[in-house]
Amino acid sequence: MRKPLIILLLSFGFVKAQVVTNLDCITAIFVNGNYTTQLVPNSGNGNINDLQLPNNISNPNVNPIGTNSGCMLSNELVPQWFIFKICNPGNFELLIGSDLGQCPQAGFTDWSLWKYTSTSCSKIFNNQLAPLRCNWNGAVSGGTGICDTLNLPPNGVKYNYEPPLAVNAGDSLVLCFSNFSGVNALIDFMSIGTASINCSIITSLATNESLRQKAFVYYSSLKQIKILDPSIEHIVIRDVQGKEIYKKTNEENLLIDCNNFAKGIYFVTYYSKENLPATEKILID
Repeated sequence: MRKPLIILLLSFGFVKAQVVTNLDCITAIFVNGNYTTQLVPNSGNGNINDLQLPNNISNPNVNPIGTNSGCMLSNELVPQWFIFKICNPGNFELLIGSDLGQCPQAGFTDWSLWKYTSTSCSKIFNNQLAPLRCNWNGAVSGGTGICDTLNLPPNGVKYNYEPPLAVNAGDSLVLCFSNFSGVNALIDFMSIGTASINCSIITSLATNESLRQKAFVYYSSLKQIKILDPSIEHIVIRDVQGKEIYKKTNEENLLIDCNNFAKGIYFVTYYSKENLPATEKILID
């Protein structure tokens, strides 16, 4: 799906004015957990036009991974830049303005994501670094980001989401997103992948894949978790903030009722004597 190349000057409510300082790649700010930022309606592309023309490598017009249109086809429009440091191996997934958060998408928010090193900003500027993921939004609501399209957040549209990204501990990623619609609003970021950007959250993954496959099953229609592996000794469930909301020693055929849980992403960590603790993600909607 495509949207017309026109900037709509919209205003959604009254949002306190905020000075945005991360308009350029070299001023990108580190984000190590869920985060809310101010979108401002002023036009421009920062102090530096990071996506110089021609930009067929750093900002291609054909999406390198997804099935929707290319990357930031209108270039930078009131951009903001963020850096995420990966704490453990797994999949990097990020929701931007999804309906699971407090500040949902209120306009088109195109974005690109590159691997980050000390030379990344220069390489992006010189059209030498291809993005790992990017999205030219197809919908103005439901959020955008990196998420399995089979497990989208409520009201999420597949054109706005790209596949999860496999990463390793110590990797860093830099994200640029554009306020295409020129809205004046807040928007939030929610890290939901098994690769955490908050190193205080335990997200160790088991090396024994067979254990992970048979450990438990989540029945989404019933909102229940059934533990299948008798070697699991106890289970801990945390929300996306890392807050522990459930902890219980395993019992035979333990069934966990999740009907009282608020809608959202949760991490189920299970422990056994034979293997490292493992963490799986579930969505309660």
